[in-house]
Amino acid sequence: MEPEQEKKKSPAGLIIAVILLLAALGAFGYFGYNFYAEEVTKQELWEATAKARVTPLPTSMVPTPEPTPEVTEEPTPTPVPTIAPEDMLPNDNLQSVFACMIRKSDGQALLDLHMNDRMYPASMAKIMTTIIALENLDLLQEVQVLQQDIDPGFLAEASMAGFSAFEVVRVLDLVFGAMLPSGADACETLARAVAGSEEAFVEMMNEKAIEIGLQGTHFTNCIGLHDENNYTTCHDMCLLMQYCMENTDFRNIVATATFQTIPTDLHPQGITLYSTVYEGLADTTFANGAVFLGGKTGTTEEAGRCLVSAATFYGDEYYLVTAMARGDSAGNFEDTVLAYSELKR
Repeated sequence: MEPEQEKKKSPAGLIIAVILLLAALGAFGYFGYNFYAEEVTKQELWEATAKARVTPLPTSMVPTPEPTPEVTEEPTPTPVPTIAPEDMLPNDNLQSVFACMIRKSDGQALLDLHMNDRMYPASMAKIMTTIIALENLDLLQEVQVLQQDIDPGFLAEASMAGFSAFEVVRVLDLVFGAMLPSGADACETLARAVAGSEEAFVEMMNEKAIEIGLQGTHFTNCIGLHDENNYTTCHDMCLLMQYCMENTDFRNIVATATFQTIPTDLHPQGITLYSTVYEGLADTTFANGAVFLGGKTGTTEEAGRCLVSAATFYGDEYYLVTAMARGDSAGNFEDTVLAYSELKR
């Protein structure tokens, strides 16, 4: 009988267990809901009072937002004309350390041997002295040569044209004296006649260099005597020669091999001036048809042997500088002949 009674009691215990479970779940749900509702209420209250808790920064401390930059397209640069490598003149056979040739019609450099490197101009600087004199003085104007015009070149053992102190000569005689025999006395006299002193004249030389666009040139004297601050480049010298050749009087001077100055009481027969360029250049017409128009030599120990010149070739004009050939050679002349002879149609 006892086993049967145990079976009858089992369903009642199960029902009680279920009721207790449901009661537990209900209590958990009630308390859980109340907790959630309370947290939601706290969050809403926090958000509602957030602005009241924040102290705004003073206006001066509030960073101003950077304006959005406008995006603009870069203009397409104009292509710089270049010359084909096969049109460049060779420079491997030159004796000079520096060389440059430019063509007048387009300004193109056809020969480049360290053409933008700093070098010393020596007496090539006298083409600047001459062009400034031509632009500021009348050729028939008479000027008295003074001892102070002779001394600087004489003491430096520079080339002299041969004018004497107190001799009265024309500007025409002085510009030929500066260019043909490379006379320092003529240059100093011209500088004083134009500007009153060499110092003032040198300022004019540097102003003219800027005007022409010579970016690597600076002068300290009108003769070309060596000075660390008296420098140029081959390319600048070509540009200067191009500028000078636009002057008809300058063209006539550099094309002249000899010139006789006006007779004076100190030189009754005048002075015969000989061009150092034509003394060193045997022929002015080259095998390819190029024709030499004239130039100016220069020589110092530091600059070597130099020559700035111009030539014409089938209707176009060319300007050439060769510099720092050996002092005991004719490399400046030989390089000039070689370079002009390389021009091709």
